[in-house]
Amino acid sequence: MKTKNILLVLILLLGFCQLKAQNIFGEQNPCPDQIYEYTFLTNFCGTLFWEATDGQIVEVLSNSVKVKWSNVITGTSGSGGWKLRVIYSPIRSDGSCGTSSFQDLPISVKATSALNIVGDQVIPCGFRGTKTYSIQALSPLFPANSYEWITNTGWSGSSTTGTISYTVNNDNAGWIEVRGYNSTCGTYGPSKRINITRSVPSFDIQGSENFCTTANYTINNSLPSGATIAWSITGNGSLTGASNQASVNVVGSGGPAELKAIITGACFGNIVLTKSIYSGAPTAGILTAEAGPNWGTYRIHASVSMSSSATSYNWYLDGELRGVHNNNVNFIVEDCGVEHTIEVEAVNSCGKSAKLSRTVVSWCG
Repeated sequence: MKTKNILLVLILLLGFCQLKAQNIFGEQNPCPDQIYEYTFLTNFCGTLFWEATDGQIVEVLSNSVKVKWSNVITGTSGSGGWKLRVIYSPIRSDGSCGTSSFQDLPISVKATSALNIVGDQVIPCGFRGTKTYSIQALSPLFPANSYEWITNTGWSGSSTTGTISYTVNNDNAGWIEVRGYNSTCGTYGPSKRINITRSVPSFDIQGSENFCTTANYTINNSLPSGATIAWSITGNGSLTGASNQASVNVVGSGGPAELKAIITGACFGNIVLTKSIYSGAPTAGILTAEAGPNWGTYRIHASVSMSSSATSYNWYLDGELRGVHNNNVNFIVEDCGVEHTIEVEAVNSCGKSAKLSRTVVSWCG
């Protein structure tokens, strides 16, 4: 019994020693884009089959392989996904070939992380000055020693801090490009470029649509540096003072007008803004009045087309003010076949329009 136990221990030890001997030898911390040789030092049957994750097998020998490792970092959380695998059939103790098996060798390449550039990619038209941009490593486990920057202006240089100051002295679009440098291997990581564009402000004319005699109008946003503005007016009104500033004064002459502003800038050309305005008391529209089956016995319906400058309407029946309403109203009369006079005047803070008048005959049903 004792002899059997000793024999069992020896078999286990032999198997363990065989397992320990199944090793892939080679550089586990290589530089990217260079060729390294890896050797499998154990007895095997037949042919070895090699697989390289994130690497290129460039030559296969009897018990070794040559691999060029990729500079691209893959894997979860940017930890890198390089790996070398050998697939082989071991030799059993009786000399026969065992079941196919494999062994992996994890690799950590001295790669440089891909980068993002953090900073304003849209700069307002007219901005002059400097903008700061910095790098953000996508795989923090593989930092660079320094960073190489290139811009559309022809500037290039390096920075160990991962930041750059970009000078804006015109309204042209541009770009910034950066890549990390690994001084140990003398290699660069992937390049990252961002485009820089100029944003056009959203312009609008601000001011009252209706006014009595004078009003001031202005542009809602500041004019970009170097931009110009020209105001003009057509219809019932005129400009007073300068017409090339961000705001303008208008004197109304009673009635509708159209105010126009043309803004010219280097990075957006011409922008034309218009605003319909009205000065003074309103004008009433077209008055209609009717009686009949559509409205019922003893009822008269009247309406007037709305005026953009009116805030309310005064309605009259046979010369008597019957109230302030919107642009339509119903009157109740206790007669039939009698002619009635309907009148209306439009009202705003500047005054009242001339009265409009219509006659209608009441209906009895």
